[in-house]
Amino acid sequence: MILTTCFLLVKTFFYLRIFKDLSFLVTMLKQVFFDLRVFMVFFFLILYMFAIVMSVLDIGRYEYSADPAIRAIVRSGSFSGQEYLKINKFFANIIMVYRISLGDYDFG
Repeated sequence: MILTTCFLLVKTFFYLRIFKDLSFLVTMLKQVFFDLRVFMVFFFLILYMFAIVMSVLDIGRYEYSADPAIRAIVRSGSFSGQEYLKINKFFANIIMVYRISLGDYDFG
């Protein structure tokens, strides 16, 4: 559904170029998205790298801690990163790094 909506938006922009007042705006938006592709590739490469680092460091896996108080927090279900327990650890790290890059510093 979201893919169809995106295609409809692109097609609507294509038809908005007919009007002289909107033609330069559509052309400008097209050029901005074209120029952003290099940044997006670099950004996702950095996200991927930091997710690998978090996987190697094993941050957020408190159930294997030597401290019994930390293991008790995990059993209670009120620790940071608990919303990612049902997905793969690497994808959870990608989401965590993406949220940090957006400025979500609420670590519970």
